[in-house]
Amino acid sequence: MPGTRTTLPGYPLPFGATLDKNGAQFSIFSRNATAVSLVLFQSAETVSDSEEIRFNPLINKTGDIWHI
Repeated sequence: MPGTRTTLPGYPLPFGATLDKNGAQFSIFSRNATAVSLVLFQSAETVSDSEEIRFNPLINKTGDIWHI
């Protein structure tokens, strides 16, 4: 899974993980979070191939909803 992944700002709704023809949309609510990361794993058996995508609060946050 190494490499650069293309991300877009996303939308506040719907909550959760939503698949569409262009990829996946992730949206979560947190009233108190100061940072959010999405961690992707190659498989359930290994964490060494994980990838962390940090949300930018300037473009990936609307009110108390983080999205990408």
